[in-house]
Amino acid sequence: MDKLDVAITLAKRSPWLLSAAALTVLDQWTKHLAAADLKETPRVLIPDVLELTYTENTGAAWSMLSGKQTLLIVITAVMLGAVLWALINGKWRHPVLQVGETLLIAGGFGNLIDRVWNDYVVDFIYVKAIDFPVFNVADCCVCCGAALLLVYVLFLEKGDARGDEKTADDTDGGGTAG
Repeated sequence: MDKLDVAITLAKRSPWLLSAAALTVLDQWTKHLAAADLKETPRVLIPDVLELTYTENTGAAWSMLSGKQTLLIVITAVMLGAVLWALINGKWRHPVLQVGETLLIAGGFGNLIDRVWNDYVVDFIYVKAIDFPVFNVADCCVCCGAALLLVYVLFLEKGDARGDEKTADDTDGGGTAG
């Protein structure tokens, strides 16, 4: 692949990469606001249902692997590398997959930034009605992205030729692969 091909490929993927970057910025901004405004006093948005409260999580979901920052950083970096590779190389063509991987990249980077700079992840959204663990925007991105990948695998994959097959653009012979 020459430099022109790389530039064209990145231009085709740029809306997804820019979306991931924008969601990462949103995540970091909301965490900054939480750190500035919620450390002393949580905010009740809907009594007994939804609160904003500042917490520092040194683990992953439900504080699993608490204190294992190096391991969590490595796992996240490997996952991000694989998903970025799939996005940039166009391995997943279906829009559900592209949105899913965009969300995974945004959420992964959002929490990776926290782990590298702070040794913890800032969480601040608390669904009190079901006593769900406190989470953040990056966590929402990761969960929604994973859910979209699961929806694709369970319901869309068998009838879709765009998932990971090559198209006429990608083959030298001009025909579709398969």
